[in-house]
This record gives sequence, C-alpha cells and structure tokens, in this order.
Amino acid sequence: MVASFFTNVTKFTAASSGTGSYVVSAAVTGYQTPATAAAVTAATYSYRAESADVTQWEVGTGVYTSSNVTLTRSPTINSAGGSSAINFTLPPQVGLVVLTPDIVRPYYFSASLSSDQTVTSSANRINFNTELADSNGWYDNATNFRFTPLFPGKYQINSQVQCTATSLSQLAVDLFKNGTTYARNVSVIGSTVVSFFTMPLSIIVDFNGTTDFVEMYSLLTGTGTLSVLGGAAPIRSFFEASYIGV
Repeated sequence: MVASFFTNVTKFTAASSGTGSYVVSAAVTGYQTPATAAAVTAATYSYRAESADVTQWEVGTGVYTSSNVTLTRSPTINSAGGSSAINFTLPPQVGLVVLTPDIVRPYYFSASLSSDQTVTSSANRINFNTELADSNGWYDNATNFRFTPLFPGKYQINSQVQCTATSLSQLAVDLFKNGTTYARNVSVIGSTVVSFFTMPLSIIVDFNGTTDFVEMYSLLTGTGTLSVLGGAAPIRSFFEASYIGV
C-alpha cells in the first residue's frame, strides 16, 4: 500500500500508547495536525511513528478519518526488525511523511493484438489480447479487455488502430470509460479509394482507483473484409496507459 494523498509539515502526538490506531492528541510544536493540514478523510497516508528517544519506531501507511481524528496502522517496517505494530510504551509522535514508493509509482500496461481482428460496420470492442507489459495485473487481456487501475489519479491513455478493407470510407476509434464513449477520433475518408488507414487516440483520464475502467472500440465502414491489424512484427495496433499523477 502506498499513500494516495500528502500533507505539509504534519506531526502530532498520539493520545495513547500500545498497538491501537493513532488518535490525534495535539500537534508537535512547529507542526500541524492532520486536520489543520487539510488531511482528506478515507485517504491513505504514509507515516513514521517514534518514541521520544527513538528506540521504538515504525513506518507504514494508515487511513485517516476526520470524524474521530484517527489514523489506522499498517506497518511495513519497525524498530524490532519486523512489520507488526510496535507496542509503544508511551504515546508516540506520528508524522505524515513521503516515502520512496509514494513518489515512484510504476503503474502501467501495454497490450496489442496477437493477430488481425475481423470487425463489422458497427462499434466493435478491440480485443487487445497480448500483454506487452502490465506492472500490477490491472489489464484484463482474456475476457473483458479492459484496464481497471486500482490506484486513483490521472493516467495517460494512448492507443493506435490500423485497419484494412477493400475500400475504407470511415474509421473512428472510441475510448469507452465505464461502458460509454469518453473520447473519440474519427476520419471520414470520402471518395478517395483507401484500403489501409491508421488512427491514433491519446488523452488523460481520471480514475477513482476502484471501479473505473476503460476499453477501446472502433467503428469501421467500407467494402470487403473489415479488419483491425494485429501481429508482432511490427506492432500495428495497441492500447496502453501509465499513471502520471493525482
């Protein structure tokens, strides 16, 4: 687990010792409480808790609740050499911090078509079934062919569709978010006889980190067999995303 939000200059004394959640008692001199620092309820924060002599400490993540000014505890490392909650002898000081995993977030995927996909002259989901990269397993390349990131924030979405037919008259590519069209790029080719066409789409999309998902669709019209081109040498059609920030 990594932090989903951050605050500035936040450090407080917990109301009690032991292994329970950290209830905010008061700000450490020179610092803010989470409430003063505008911490977001239900958001995840990274923390470091320590005793006054720093012989007891732990680092982890916790979910903040504003109604009872409490930060839960999910330690990842502690002064005892483990990852459990330290049984603090006295109420510790708890600072909301930024850790390396909070900054370096390699959330991404890239997928392509293993072979050509025959489509009809209507909206067709493109079944990008070959994973080229998938850092967290958030892309489904077997059933729904959708990307459902489980970390909230903004992601750069890129896709390219190459298609062919005896004669093409129109090509549209749609990014569907949660089952409906979110972004579209379309070209009406007109009277010129074209049998091969490439259409890109690129946009930044905000995800809630739980239920939001995206898929790629195409609308291809023309004569002959309508196909979205696949294959690996070279890659002609692809779908990818990468996290860029909150």
